[in-house]
Amino acid sequence: MVDEWHSPTGHDDPASAWENEHLAYNGVIDYGQNAWTAPGAGVPSEVLILTFPEAWVDKVRWYWNQTSFPLTSIRIRGYDVTASDWVTIYEGAPDHAGSDYDEHDLDQTRKLDKVEISATPTTAYACCCEFTYHETEEPPPPPPPTVARWFPYYLSQTHIAGGFKVVLLTKPECHLWLYWTDKEPWVHVSSRNERGLYVPWNAYWCFVDWHTIEQEEADDTTKHTFIWTGWEVCQTKWFRFHGNIDDVESPSDTAIFKKHYPFVIPAAQYQTGTQRRQCCRGNETT
Repeated sequence: MVDEWHSPTGHDDPASAWENEHLAYNGVIDYGQNAWTAPGAGVPSEVLILTFPEAWVDKVRWYWNQTSFPLTSIRIRGYDVTASDWVTIYEGAPDHAGSDYDEHDLDQTRKLDKVEISATPTTAYACCCEFTYHETEEPPPPPPPTVARWFPYYLSQTHIAGGFKVVLLTKPECHLWLYWTDKEPWVHVSSRNERGLYVPWNAYWCFVDWHTIEQEEADDTTKHTFIWTGWEVCQTKWFRFHGNIDDVESPSDTAIFKKHYPFVIPAAQYQTGTQRRQCCRGNETT
């Protein structure tokens, strides 16, 4: 049952250094019923491992014969099943002189299946009268981490040789990539059933066969510069921005923008004082 104190159900004495090990968890507090070991005065004892079925444990307590065989220090560790590792529960001087349990909370509720105890006696002997653990409810899962977001507020595009220089301003600081594709995005319209009728509900875009350009600036910034070259005359591409804040991917995104590489100005033709030029699509403009 949960929210109760329980005694261990078994033990392991790896170094065979303890006697009457079962008396450390028989439910009886009696100085005549001790698990004991004799490491010598001021010498840490070998460990005694007390085992029990897996349980969510939030605190433990123990009763030592501090009156007859006082301890200088004690160390209690628990085996965290989830982490597959030993964690220290308490290490230091006993809190009581044999008149009450020493009780200590774990740093957090953990799933344990055994504890190990070691003691450093003032005299030759260390005696453990009783050890119990407190079982509690499984803790709720931690909330999902808060992921930082960014937003754009200014976009400029300047013609350079073979392409464009794109500058995006954002808040807060982040590190961005320009994603581009020469495949026109597709729009997929979804629907849902409303009282037997399918009605339009939502739409999503397919942005495929994309490539990336990392910003020129190092680290997280509010200004993001992208040098986008490799264009062909009369070529159309689509692009968007995505990135990280403090090296963690942000869910923030932008709209999909459309970009067309501009016309080429041929030799000037003058007609009634007006310069005429031809677009890459064959249309004359003035």
